[in-house]
Amino acid sequence: MRTLAVNSLWVLGSGAIAIAAGNALHSRLVFLRRWSIPSSIVAGFLLAAITLALRAIDFELVVDSTIQNLAMVTFFTSIGFSLDIEALRRGGAPMLRLLAMFAAGAIAQNVTGVAVARSQGLDPLLGIAASGMALAGGPATSLAFGLSFEEAGARGAASVAMGSALAGILFAGVVSSAFGAFLIARSSPEPAERPAPASQPSPLANEPLMGAVLARVSVLFGVAMGLGHALNLMLTGRVAGIHFSLPGYIGAMIVAALLRACSTRVPALALPAGWGQAAGSVALAWFIPLALWTLKYWELRGLAGPVFLILLAQVPVTFALSWLVWRTQGRDSDAALIAAGYCGFMFGTTANSMAALEELRERFGDSPKAFLIVPLVGGFLSDFINALLIALGCAYFATTD
Repeated sequence: MRTLAVNSLWVLGSGAIAIAAGNALHSRLVFLRRWSIPSSIVAGFLLAAITLALRAIDFELVVDSTIQNLAMVTFFTSIGFSLDIEALRRGGAPMLRLLAMFAAGAIAQNVTGVAVARSQGLDPLLGIAASGMALAGGPATSLAFGLSFEEAGARGAASVAMGSALAGILFAGVVSSAFGAFLIARSSPEPAERPAPASQPSPLANEPLMGAVLARVSVLFGVAMGLGHALNLMLTGRVAGIHFSLPGYIGAMIVAALLRACSTRVPALALPAGWGQAAGSVALAWFIPLALWTLKYWELRGLAGPVFLILLAQVPVTFALSWLVWRTQGRDSDAALIAAGYCGFMFGTTANSMAALEELRERFGDSPKAFLIVPLVGGFLSDFINALLIALGCAYFATTD
């Protein structure tokens, strides 16, 4: 098979065209928005279609991964900068309970996935890839850890994880709000009809795009990413005889969280309001399409049946945990919305959770409690816990199998 090299400049141009096309399709196709399929995934499939078409005529693309890796680390660095100590305090005990349920859910998904994978004669790492990495983690986590799993011997892990993550997003988009409505009907007291609050403008809406502000943001991200890489090198090693290597973004995420925590006493370390989230959104919009472009989809042949069984086994497990969230959060309407959000990000992504919460708010009224703790856990804290669980699982099975 002949190869075609795609350097970083070609990647930049091709990615930009695909992102623009993905955004256009997303704005025009209603079913993509209804099922919470991000435009970045649409863009990624457009690029992947090029790869598969060229492969069909005996050409293989060799895509430079520099921009992809930079976007990945930038996105997870933005998550670290999103750490808000005051918001964590406001979340209190309900947030801690939801976080504990996330950890329990991620572990349960991984245990279920490994058990089914072994029963099908598959590498147990593929069980984790199709479970906690894809469902509790989502597309970004799947793509970030996929290479590590393949280096550990789980061939096709990145493609399996991404396919499972997409299946989870579709499923979560269909069932999350319906599950919340089901629980609301059984909540006590029943929710009163309350008008939804007016949407608030983005913090960036009234702030000029000044060069000095952009320079400050880029410097802070650069510091966090550089020091984070050094931290990763320090943390790589052995624990209890098990070799482990953290993915490239973990150190940057930790350093960014520390910088955010120190910013209350050192204002120079503080990001301007809204810029961290904006940088993360831009980075994710680049990372997912470029990562989808380089997946080896042909390695999925022969794995579709066993992976489907793994996903099928996750449905009763995750629904049972979502019901338990409703019970532990108080069995009222707030708890129902929190459980719907949990169902959304345990099957899909935080985007699924927020879409479900928005729909339930329109039907049954607002829940400030749910809108506070669901994004905190699903969009930030869960990434730390899930990354640790996946890294430990990868290290353990790569050593023992």
